[in-house]
Amino acid sequence: MLKKNWGNMAQFLIIDDDISNCKITQEILETIHPDSIVNIISNAEDYVAKAEELKPDLILLDLHLQKLSGTKVCRELKANPLTSIIPVIIITGTTSSKKAKVKAFEAGAEAFLNKPFEINEFAAQTNVLLNLKKNEDSLRKKINDLENDSAKQKQQLTEQQETWKLISLSTNDGIWEWNIEENKFKNTELWRNTLGIKNDEIKDIESLYELVHPEDILAFEQTMKDYLNKKTEKFELEFRMQPKDSTEKWVLYKGVAEWNSVGEPLRIVGTQLDISDRKKLMEKLEHLAHRDNLTNLPNRNLFYDRLKVAIAHGRRFNHFVGMLFIDLDGFKKVNDKYGHKLGDMLLKEVAIRLEKCIRDFDTVARLGGDEFAVILQEIKDENDCAVICRRILQSLSNTFEIAGESINISASIGISLYPSDSSERDELLNFSDFAMYKAKNSGKNSYVFYSKMIEKQTKEKHNLERQLTKAILNKEFKLFYQPIIELEKGDVVGLEALLRWDLPGKGLLMPEYFMDYFQKSGLIVSLNFWMLKEIAHDIDVLEKNLKRPLRVSINFSEKEFFHPNLFNNIKKLLERNEITPQKIVLELKEEVLFNDLEKSARIIKNLNSIGIGIAIDNFGTGSLSFKQFSKLKIDFIKIDLSFIQKSVNDPFTRRVIAAIRSMAFDMGIKIIAEGVETTEQLDLITILKYDEIQGFLFSQALPVKLLPKVISQNLFSTLSPESHKEISNI
Repeated sequence: MLKKNWGNMAQFLIIDDDISNCKITQEILETIHPDSIVNIISNAEDYVAKAEELKPDLILLDLHLQKLSGTKVCRELKANPLTSIIPVIIITGTTSSKKAKVKAFEAGAEAFLNKPFEINEFAAQTNVLLNLKKNEDSLRKKINDLENDSAKQKQQLTEQQETWKLISLSTNDGIWEWNIEENKFKNTELWRNTLGIKNDEIKDIESLYELVHPEDILAFEQTMKDYLNKKTEKFELEFRMQPKDSTEKWVLYKGVAEWNSVGEPLRIVGTQLDISDRKKLMEKLEHLAHRDNLTNLPNRNLFYDRLKVAIAHGRRFNHFVGMLFIDLDGFKKVNDKYGHKLGDMLLKEVAIRLEKCIRDFDTVARLGGDEFAVILQEIKDENDCAVICRRILQSLSNTFEIAGESINISASIGISLYPSDSSERDELLNFSDFAMYKAKNSGKNSYVFYSKMIEKQTKEKHNLERQLTKAILNKEFKLFYQPIIELEKGDVVGLEALLRWDLPGKGLLMPEYFMDYFQKSGLIVSLNFWMLKEIAHDIDVLEKNLKRPLRVSINFSEKEFFHPNLFNNIKKLLERNEITPQKIVLELKEEVLFNDLEKSARIIKNLNSIGIGIAIDNFGTGSLSFKQFSKLKIDFIKIDLSFIQKSVNDPFTRRVIAAIRSMAFDMGIKIIAEGVETTEQLDLITILKYDEIQGFLFSQALPVKLLPKVISQNLFSTLSPESHKEISNI
């Protein structure tokens, strides 16, 4: 909270050749002292002459002027009888050294401040110096009025004036004086009010010491002793005061001494500033810097510090240190289903359970998101780590009851050991991370110890991710299209767009080699919108060549389908490329729609409104039923290829796909048999009167440049897997 303004109108003079700095300082002064007059000198040949002319109450002087230093200007001001009594604060925006401060005070400056200013300190400083000027003016007037008084009276006034000069070197607002020769302690009302004590209660240095917190008394005494013995240049200390019948206070003490001719201290005058609020803020910031805001566990910074200490302790006492890296399984689905608020509540509960699984001297930390780390000290062998890991997995497997919801999750844990795996903090964390990914890829809800093989596999995975990032930039991804044929006429009516990676040196790679990375990284959304843009171009080329309409299907994952800007992005993309929406079909797996049927229905309704088709891919392998289809507007069902492959020799499977065909027909949904590879399968599908077919019996996926000639020559009626080579040579 800002101090009250000085009272009477004050006049300030800012000397700084950077006009922007002047304006900032002016705004601060006018905020603290609203009735003041602020003059600015940013370019003058003779700053002292200007100061004589303006007669300010306080000068704020920049340390680094272009043509000369601030200390030189200060020296000239103090050497001039007309400006010597004006208090000067030297200010600087650069990191100041102790030497620079000493030079400033040697030049006669009353104070030295760094920018940006701490407002309360700046306000207190200007108030003290303005009061000093006011008192000095008053004293000077009294001296002039009492020129005929006795030498003793003049001496008293001079001593009082010198006292105020000593006060001007401090930055606090509660003033105190210790007369060392007489051991008398004096203080102001503001000093007493800060500590909540009565007038004249503190009369000597011993009674002052009684107010100092017991844990800080030695530091206070030693700091005072060192200063009075001239071992330090100044007396300055932050410590706690604990008055009787009052709350503990953090204070900042500053003081300067007066010395006799032989260098002995006569008295010390200083100030006291209540910094309790600042200390509380610093403690809070310190807490935030080392604690996770959600769970109050140690954060990554504090975790690193404690791991360093644990390694040092293990080295000294010849103990193992266990480093556990824990990642929750299925946490994203919890967030998606219940929202982030409940997800945060779950993380808090996870933190509580983890802390109950370890010993008092171990550490649980939250590294971010749903990632936690545990430091196990004084471990004898791997078995000690395994025991705690099993305890953690068991604890987390128990159902969480949160906000009326029953939630089940699990965790994957990676383990590295000091010193057998590494003696370095970063390596131990990285190795446990490698092991965690192995546990995740091995079925989750398990723990895995680090090994060189795991590191190799993880590095290969990370290398793949780097290659994929470059592949996007280098445009190494290509679109291939597998024809979809109308069974009755044998005409190509659609194409399924399939992604291939043309990796230099390895040839074309199938989606299963890289798609998992795109799904987990979130890049799948950008990738599929790139595919839509390429499809839009390819449709235009094909339709111009074939002179017939075509539709193109593209596979969409859960992340893409539920993207908040899905509808607007697709609509803009199609409009920009002048592609009719009816030519685009989004293929979705059953589980994508089943996870949130009502939300899926809303999205599909929006897409249907502009003509975009919806197909259920791999139908029969998920949980979606025809009854649930009544809530959705589905255009196509693609029977999973496993049903097609079994249908020839398995009567039950034949009855299943016949029933699916019948129900789809009743609901007006077209049914597509995918994965047709043999003539026997084709004969059965023909008997069942499926609408469309797709599979290697007719064609593999082809680059767009081969499609026009293949389609126009109607090669699909006779095409077999053995004919693929022939097509590729067209």
